[in-house]
Amino acid sequence: PLTPNGKIDKKALPEPEIVSLQGQYIAPQTVFEAELQTLWSSVLALPADKLSIDANFFDIGGHSLLAVKLVSHIRSHLQQELTISQVFAAPSIRMMAACLAQPSERTLRSQVLASPRNDSNEYPLSFSQQRLWFINQMNGSSSEYNMPVVLRVKGTLNADAISQAFSHIIQRHEVLRTVYVNAEDGALQHIQQAFTFVLNQHDLTAITGTEQATQLQTLVEADSQTPFDLNQDLMLRASFILLNQGAIPAEQESVLLFNMHHIAADGWSLEVLTHEFMACYRAITLDESTALAPLDIQYVDYALWQRQWLQGDVLEQQLGYWEKQLADAPTVHGLSLDKPRTDVKQYQGDIVSKQLPAQIGQALLALAKQHQVTPFMLLHSALALVLSRHSNSDDIVIGTPVANRLQDELAPLIGFFVNTLVLRLDTSHKTLADYLAHVRQTHLDAQSNQDVPFEQLVERLNVPRSTAHTPLFQVMLTTNTDYGIENQSQQFSLP
Repeated sequence: PLTPNGKIDKKALPEPEIVSLQGQYIAPQTVFEAELQTLWSSVLALPADKLSIDANFFDIGGHSLLAVKLVSHIRSHLQQELTISQVFAAPSIRMMAACLAQPSERTLRSQVLASPRNDSNEYPLSFSQQRLWFINQMNGSSSEYNMPVVLRVKGTLNADAISQAFSHIIQRHEVLRTVYVNAEDGALQHIQQAFTFVLNQHDLTAITGTEQATQLQTLVEADSQTPFDLNQDLMLRASFILLNQGAIPAEQESVLLFNMHHIAADGWSLEVLTHEFMACYRAITLDESTALAPLDIQYVDYALWQRQWLQGDVLEQQLGYWEKQLADAPTVHGLSLDKPRTDVKQYQGDIVSKQLPAQIGQALLALAKQHQVTPFMLLHSALALVLSRHSNSDDIVIGTPVANRLQDELAPLIGFFVNTLVLRLDTSHKTLADYLAHVRQTHLDAQSNQDVPFEQLVERLNVPRSTAHTPLFQVMLTTNTDYGIENQSQQFSLP
């Protein structure tokens, strides 16, 4: 079933036959298994009483990102530490309970707590923020790290309520009203207590058809390509573009455009922002109080925690893994280029869209299940083989982002948490089974050592810097989420 905008209508989908996916239901045998069942239910969004203790996490909707969430839930609720590798090795509730019952020397990851504030409201940057600040200082302001989102809206929207909703979110998340200043020891983030948010408004109802579409595209591109001034701007801006008043309120059409700088947000943050915007907008229009839970910590608390925790043995152990894993790795891919590489990156590219037939998608899922890899691991293995063939090399290095929100308390925050992992594959394995086992282990090892910030890894490996290409890898693989949002009075979808 589809929505009026052509998206899958998830509310109209029938309830999945969960029991048939996991065979005979077996109830928890211990209190600990029951606690794990509850956590699985929360992470997978499935009824707890349908989750057999012998069900495989990855066969009933689990994947790498949900495995990370499960690990953080176990840490915060059960005070036990489980690695991502152990989730793959013990993918059922019964096996996971047995694994956690074994004696372990694993150190429980410390919780991020609210930090004392100083009078200046100036604090160190996180390692990821520090890298973007350095790039900004070296190359000047650009739109390279803008994060624009365009939502086409059908139904009446109130511009004042939109403005109030975004103002509430900026007040709620300090990182959106943080500016970045130079200091003797490097950059500092300064949290502004007072701010003014202005919603840009454009009325295109006087024009229609191609002329309106052209003007809309011009407005969207202009905003998307306008740099943020990290010294003084809010890190969130928004525009409301009215397209058609409509004969009745339900027929009004408009576009809502918002844009954040990457130094203050990541892909996960977009989901947080859209959820909170809908909650705030609804509360304002209904004259109700916003039902959002208070935030116990802010992004700056994470930045301070990261610098305190990621040092000593923790840092050295993980850096040791990466030094061994990336020893003598190629610095630049061997793909044949259609044009000479320029001395400075141009950031000129395009989007090519292809849709896999359903039969191929189902076959890939079956193959992934057969070899106990996630669909993402399988796609990574295929991409590496393609690059290997076209570069005539068995040593393939690809980058991939990870959410890096390994504690429950980080989940509701807007901020730049994402880290980049460098995945190096040897494509010379003789059999598919051996190759996919190698891919799987590479991913699990990388996940277990994901705390090292990419910028620190580059420094530790002493990778030669070049303005012509990125260090360590030039090909990246990721998955994106469609942030369509709906409520009873408005329909939002990506155009």
